[in-house]
Amino acid sequence: MAKKCKVEGCNNPVFTHGYCNIHKYLYYKTKRSFSTSLKQSIPKTPIRAFSKKKSLKKAKIASIKSHLVQSNGNRCFFCNKETGVDAAHIFPISLFPEYETEQWNIILACRKHHNIFDNGTFDDILQIPNINFILELIESVDGLYFYRLKQRGNK
Repeated sequence: MAKKCKVEGCNNPVFTHGYCNIHKYLYYKTKRSFSTSLKQSIPKTPIRAFSKKKSLKKAKIASIKSHLVQSNGNRCFFCNKETGVDAAHIFPISLFPEYETEQWNIILACRKHHNIFDNGTFDDILQIPNINFILELIESVDGLYFYRLKQRGNK
């Protein structure tokens, strides 16, 4: 049987130092074990990790990813290798939140190509196989972002 959290009334499984995921934050924040008064101030009901809106977005992205896996297999869009793939956004969520759950904005990419696409210079991105289709899509939807992408890494 799994150990239970030290906090009274919490039945969640232990993560670290005898505390569950919910209460470990308070443990690290205080850098000491909980006092009795602190135990009483902690809510006994679990805290939701995400808001309802964010949970719905995550669920929609997961359903798009599962649809892509069913139709294309568990293959990277770029290298076509059958490896673990992530749901990669063509237009980053930080700059284009309105495209976050659009099916055309999500592709399957292995971690290597996902990382290069998100963080690499434009010269690195040009080395990715099958990138021309994605670059044409970016340029047609938002030419300014394409320009910014081309400037990435150029000082």
